Amino acid sequence: MGDSDLLKIGTGFGSFQKRLVALLILSAYPHGLHILVTVFITYTPRHRCFVPGENSKNDLLRDYIPWNDDTQWWEQCLRYVNTSDVTASDYNSTTDIVVTSPCDHGWIYELEPGVTSASTEYNWVCDRTWYKTLAMTLQMAGMMVGSLVGSLLSDRYGRRAAFLSNYALAVIAISALAFNPLMYGIHVLLFLDGWAIIVRGFAVIVLVTEMLPSKWRDATSVVHTIVFSLGYATLPLIAYLAKDWRWTMAICGGIGLLLLPATLFVPESLGWLLQNNRLKRARKLARRIATVNQMPVDTTKHLFKEFDYNTQVSQIHRLCFGLNVYDLLLRYPYLRYRILIYCICWSSVNLCYFGLSLNTNQLNGNRYLNFFFAALVEPPASLLCLFLIRKLGSRIAFAVQMSIAGLLLIVTPLLQNVHDELSVATAVLGKLFVAGGYTLVFTCTGDLFPTLLRNQAYGASSFVSRMVALLVPYILYIGETTDPSIPYIVMVATAITSSAIVLLLPETKGQQLPNTFQE
Repeated sequence: MGDSDLLKIGTGFGSFQKRLVALLILSAYPHGLHILVTVFITYTPRHRCFVPGENSKNDLLRDYIPWNDDTQWWEQCLRYVNTSDVTASDYNSTTDIVVTSPCDHGWIYELEPGVTSASTEYNWVCDRTWYKTLAMTLQMAGMMVGSLVGSLLSDRYGRRAAFLSNYALAVIAISALAFNPLMYGIHVLLFLDGWAIIVRGFAVIVLVTEMLPSKWRDATSVVHTIVFSLGYATLPLIAYLAKDWRWTMAICGGIGLLLLPATLFVPESLGWLLQNNRLKRARKLARRIATVNQMPVDTTKHLFKEFDYNTQVSQIHRLCFGLNVYDLLLRYPYLRYRILIYCICWSSVNLCYFGLSLNTNQLNGNRYLNFFFAALVEPPASLLCLFLIRKLGSRIAFAVQMSIAGLLLIVTPLLQNVHDELSVATAVLGKLFVAGGYTLVFTCTGDLFPTLLRNQAYGASSFVSRMVALLVPYILYIGETTDPSIPYIVMVATAITSSAIVLLLPETKGQQLPNTFQE
């Protein structure tokens, strides 16, 4: 009798597993608030140079600030050098040459009353715009590093330890943003937040995989994603009501702190305890599961009495820790082939997802509503994803969603100068299908890898995709300063490429998860 009999106790769907699902889903809400906080932290409104002694009347501002006919707004980073020698008539002259210089006395921002952001507080504009780009990049970098080491931490210290420590770290990081007095402290805290979000996410995936029966895994992952999206959709409401970016961070952190005690009840994975030969804790957990699920406790005693640790699993497990676990993904040609394709697919959905999400401030219309609509499409996207997986299989479902997203994103920049509402609608619909693709790769990546490498497959795919996502803030910056259609061109190209290349993978519909390298 092997450990599979014991694992059946931990992978049923009784009261114990239902409580676990509720706790994991509950933890998704506060982290949904965190994922895109940089949209409001780095919000940059229209601005112009502040000139000491200026007159705020528009007809006289021309004596101080150049007017840009293309944007129908003042030049945001330039002022006249000597306003006493330059008049409005000089400005309109085609023969006179006027001298301008960068803003050297600060900026005036066009803001609603009470609204602030780190960009306006620390003047992340003009030649200081790179601070804003760096803030977004470092949160992505935190996700990238977390993707690489998160699975290792989860394997080394346990799923529960990885889950709890990183849930707490994300809450602390967001809460600290509200009180942090240092500009560079913002960058450090955003890095830690990005790290914690991704490591907690991986721990949830593995707990769901190891503690639930196969028929409930996809549904649980989708519901988890929906609750995560509801947190994301709540963020613009908090930002609208709080107005000040520090109060927004404080409220988001406070919600996480309120839910922190509930996460303490998340158990360790029985499979991890058995694979790591933590038999004392495994016995205690098995008895607890049996008691809550109203199973005979004597059953667990009998199974542990006859339990013979699986030598083959133990040897492979030791090999994974004795060598570099990622070596195994590259050692076998069929695993290299699969991980390469998944890295391309993950990179595509990450670039499109964050490109669309972080670009909501640049869409026409109300920025809070644009952000809310972009978040609101994610729950139906998750449900659509679940439907397509069951009807078409994960491979075809991904190709369909990313192809449609690419077609919608092609027309979005074409409509921006024609019809504001229609351009926002196509961008939001594109986000719906991209979010569905994101849910799909997050849910189904492990289906083509053996049990002992499933965590590493998620980690490697996510790490590569986060490296690509580091480019998103810079692509958006190029779009802001040159041509707004450039980010959409890049997103369309990656979406269409991934929708084609995913068809090279084998279909997993109706197949059992592989447990060994032979399978």
